[in-house]
Amino acid sequence: MRGMKKVLAGVAGLAVLGFANPAQAQDRAMFELATIEVEVMTSADVLHEQAVALYETPERWKEAAELHLSAAESQRDYAVESFAGFDRAARLFYYSGEFGQARRAMEEALEVAMATGDVLTSAHVAIDVAFIANREGYGGKKRESVSLARELADSALLTEADRTGILERIDGGADGIVVAGLQFAPRRLAPANL
Repeated sequence: MRGMKKVLAGVAGLAVLGFANPAQAQDRAMFELATIEVEVMTSADVLHEQAVALYETPERWKEAAELHLSAAESQRDYAVESFAGFDRAARLFYYSGEFGQARRAMEEALEVAMATGDVLTSAHVAIDVAFIANREGYGGKKRESVSLARELADSALLTEADRTGILERIDGGADGIVVAGLQFAPRRLAPANL
């Protein structure tokens, strides 16, 4: 303890000497230190990596979905980063035939998109919720989600092309939303491509 006090006193003394006269400090040579980059992995990152490692095995997609869901839930409320976890969980649950879990995870993704002000993504995710609800046999949720997507399509924040894309997904075929499908299905086709 006594040695520690001497060291602290010595450091304090050097600090006083070094900063006592700013004019003298300017006469000294200045050196630029190298930048050190540190990559910090959060527990959410670890969970996402564990989930991705399971993509190659279709029998484990539900497990991967649960890992993505846990990662998303570990983020602070409405963190933009949590959207990807909820979205991926929904897709994997859907591909696993777990439509109720898929819808709930997609609703979480929708909540994040809405809270962060992403109108275009919110509209498309609402359509995805409607499609999953339809597959699940949950007609009320399908109608509610289609209504929300139409409401979002009217936003002044969207371009005419964005609006057209949303409405085409809703009204795309004779059966409307049933034909529209999940937006992620045609884009990505399988969890390996998430």
